[in-house]
Amino acid sequence: MSVANPVIRVDKFSVPQKSMKSFMALVEKTHGLLQQQPGFIRELILEQVDGASKFNIVTIAERQEQTAIERAQRVITEFHEVKAFKPKETMQRLGIEADFGNYQPRRRSAQGEESETD
Repeated sequence: MSVANPVIRVDKFSVPQKSMKSFMALVEKTHGLLQQQPGFIRELILEQVDGASKFNIVTIAERQEQTAIERAQRVITEFHEVKAFKPKETMQRLGIEADFGNYQPRRRSAQGEESETD
């Protein structure tokens, strides 16, 4: 699928091993809901196996456009409110540090071809 201006949400987490099981259950639940939202293209949930970064879990979600990211964030916020779930408090209790950001591709590669995006 080719999308003119996709937006990639990249969330990086530093998760202590003792909190990994609880954290991953939350990630799976959240991403299950996100996959059902309009504008979803694909996602990855990655665990670091080598390297020096403090972030050992990275989630990447690609959406068709910025408004799809914003809608998905509202759905997650509403879901948390209904469940009385407080992400910041939970991450603090589990000892998790996080870094969040939205990105757009600067270069795309398809079957070995690379080009700059405008």
